[in-house]
Amino acid sequence: MKVNASFEDYRVVLTLQGEFDLSATDKFNRAVAEACQQSHLQQVVVDLQGVSFMDSSGLGALLGRYQELSEEGIELILAAPSHRAGEILGLAGIDRYISIYPSVEHIPEIENGEGLS
Repeated sequence: MKVNASFEDYRVVLTLQGEFDLSATDKFNRAVAEACQQSHLQQVVVDLQGVSFMDSSGLGALLGRYQELSEEGIELILAAPSHRAGEILGLAGIDRYISIYPSVEHIPEIENGEGLS
């Protein structure tokens, strides 16, 4: 899996490409940790459009980072899940915990770097 990070003010967008399985979780976790070194970060957006496969390991990585980021006051958001990723997210009921948007562009902007809901 490839992970590309792009920073936008108080947000980082991590674009994932490929299979999000056990072999990819370390790479994902490192990318999130590196992104969180930005002191002003308020949102981590995970763009899942390019994910061709996701298993329970990928799901577990998302939930683990959600919990850690929440404790730090950083919001984890999922965007544009591919059909395959959307299926597993739906079966797991992940939207009860993590906001999912149809695209990165649909995510509301953070105004003036002010807090999250």
